[in-house]
This record gives sequence, structure tokens and C-alpha cells, in this order.
Amino acid sequence: MNYLPPEVGRGIYDSKADYYSLGVSLVQLITGKNPFEGMNKRKMVTTASTIEFSLPPMVSPMLRTIIEGLTVKDYDTRWGAEELEKALAGEEVEVVDNFVYVPPENSFTFNGEKYKDLKSLADAFADNWNDAIEAINTPEFLEFVEISDDSLLETIKEILNEEPNNALYRLLY
Repeated sequence: MNYLPPEVGRGIYDSKADYYSLGVSLVQLITGKNPFEGMNKRKMVTTASTIEFSLPPMVSPMLRTIIEGLTVKDYDTRWGAEELEKALAGEEVEVVDNFVYVPPENSFTFNGEKYKDLKSLADAFADNWNDAIEAINTPEFLEFVEISDDSLLETIKEILNEEPNNALYRLLY
């Protein structure tokens, strides 16, 4: 999971994904840390779509270019075996990334209606108490909260361990 390229979020997985994973592996070998460590799949895909890998200044220009080519976010222009072999042979290979990040739509469907922000969802929960108690205990609710406001996630997880009526009351409060 910690080596997934951005296109996996759109259901695309081919050999170019392996080259992206190789690039992330090189970043991890150089920095000692996987840049996606501790993230869930959705957060990884979002981060993979926006991350600029930070490498120490001691990394050679050739290795830096190889990592850039392997971690291109646009899988159509991401390097494969041919480009990698040329770069390793000392040839100059262009790094092209035409990727345009489009944030995933974050919405939560409650009682047949889509909500895109926590405030309007809270209002709907307050109007439909029993349905809301069921809704707050779904993985989709936690995913919606995480993307909407990552800083609230741990607090909400703790609240959800309480008695359901009390948990909903506290969430709305």
C-alpha cells in the first residue's frame, strides 16, 4: 500500500505502477522513511497525486532525475524500462509530467441526499436522529470526516465509542 501510484485511485494498475513503486522505494532507501507511512489508502492516493519528494542535497543529479522519472504522476509519461536503462547508461532522458490533480469529490450520502460539508451534515443528523445514529457508525462517515477535517478524526473516533445517543449528541454539539 505504501508504494501505490496516483492512478490506483481511479482503478488503473499496470506495469507503470511498478516503476512508481521502485521510485518510492529509492526515496525510502535514501531518506530512511516511506513518505506514505501511516496513511490510509485514500490519503495515500491523494498524497501520491500531490507530493513532491524531498531528497537530501547529497543525492547525485542522475539519481535525482531517475527518481523524478519513476515517480511521474502521469502514468502515460512515467518512465519504464527503456527510459530507466537509458538514464543508467548515462544518456539524458527527459522527465515529463502532464498530470493535473483533480481532488476527489468528498461527499456523504445520508437519507438519499449528498452532503459536502460537516455543518450541513450535522443539521441533517439533528433532524433525523435515529438514522443519524446508524450513519455515524459506518466507515464512510469516518472517511468523509477524515477528508473534510483530518484534525477532527481522532476526537470523533473516541466519541463514537460512547453510547450511541450520547455519541451523536456530542458530535452535534
